[in-house]
Amino acid sequence: MKRALVVSYHFLPDQSVGAKRPTELVNSMLAQGWHVTVLTRTHKTPLPDDEYQGPGTLEIVRAPHLPGILNPSYNAFKRLIQAVGRAKKEDDRPDNEPVEKDSISPTLRGPVSFRFWLKRLVISGQAMLNATKGWLVSSLALLVVQKIKGKQFDVVISSSPPASVHFLARFALILFGAKWILDVRDPINMWELVVPECRAPYRVSFENWLERSYLRKADQIVVTTDPLKEEMEKIGERHRYEYAVTTVYNGFDGEIIPEPATFIETAELAFAGNLYANRDPFPLLNAIKDLLKNRQIETGGIRFHLYGDCETWSGYSLREWVQKNSLEDTIIFHGMLPPDSLKTELRRAHLLVSYAQQQPLQIPAKTFDYLRYPCKSFVITERASATGEFVVRNDVGYASDDDPNRLKETLQLALKDLSLRKEVDLPQEELVKRKSFSRSAQNRRYLELIEALNG
Repeated sequence: MKRALVVSYHFLPDQSVGAKRPTELVNSMLAQGWHVTVLTRTHKTPLPDDEYQGPGTLEIVRAPHLPGILNPSYNAFKRLIQAVGRAKKEDDRPDNEPVEKDSISPTLRGPVSFRFWLKRLVISGQAMLNATKGWLVSSLALLVVQKIKGKQFDVVISSSPPASVHFLARFALILFGAKWILDVRDPINMWELVVPECRAPYRVSFENWLERSYLRKADQIVVTTDPLKEEMEKIGERHRYEYAVTTVYNGFDGEIIPEPATFIETAELAFAGNLYANRDPFPLLNAIKDLLKNRQIETGGIRFHLYGDCETWSGYSLREWVQKNSLEDTIIFHGMLPPDSLKTELRRAHLLVSYAQQQPLQIPAKTFDYLRYPCKSFVITERASATGEFVVRNDVGYASDDDPNRLKETLQLALKDLSLRKEVDLPQEELVKRKSFSRSAQNRRYLELIEALNG
């Protein structure tokens, strides 16, 4: 009897993107006769009794989510300060405002003020003890309960983010032994993306120590991109860790839609999702504006549809920018749509846009979701990034960084290819290639890996 413990903060009925990978993996394990115990957080929505089918059995252990230690007081203090000194930043909307590299540099240069030192001390503590850590204590207790009940596991799988799942898996190894698969969709510690205020030396040292302890004990590391695989292999060789590394992509759910939208005169671009962090939409907006202004694209020759929370980015209003540049008929905001309606709208697109700036080792889940649709992706990202390499190497899209000239050239190339397209349906070899990136196909690879480790 094959038994596995899966530790994942996100799990069904959680509808977040992070819940898909562990939920579908467990489904695949159940179909192969595994007996799976899932340790996850409590959720306000109950799970239907008939959600899982298969010869295996499932037990879900849900840990009560205790409040973060510092979050409530920190948030209350922050709201108070904002209420006392509320100020609204005025600006002209960025034409192509670059990200300040120093704001995300991994180290600080020179001495720091006492005020900054104190701020960093407090905020770093808040980051270490944030809300996602609130389930650790109850989860540790529930693992002990599993041991008292006499449970044993052949394999422990921890799926991040957040990294706290690996802490629990490490504790589970002490209790149960077993083999450990460390599933990391993102690098565990990404200090280059953490602002200086959150990088107090004590936090960096402690979390780096935790990461090293995970890597020393892991039997197998599963990653979601080849560049991250190469990075983990280099770390393993440098420190003589004994883990092996395998790439298993996130994949897409559902069937491929074979019939592409008919192209006549207007190229329909679409983006579905949220704009946040480094997902700067303005370089593409400016490229469209410049190409129309210089008559390199005829008026009415392109439309860009945005679905979801897309009206602001980093405090800037896209809608005001569009109105200022008289592009209301070209850049169109649709807001949130139900899943079925969104699917219908995306089927009408000729190019599906995504943003992956400053994510060199990661591929956003959207990159795979778009593979269901019978058109190519247009990704704003560095050409050497994991996303850029993936879409170009597999000929499923175009990639360009934020450079205005390269972006306009790449967009013109995509539009030219679109106008020359002859196929009514996706070619058979294209269908086969895309199916290899489905979640079911990727989970088959994952199961082979689990079986080999268990054998």
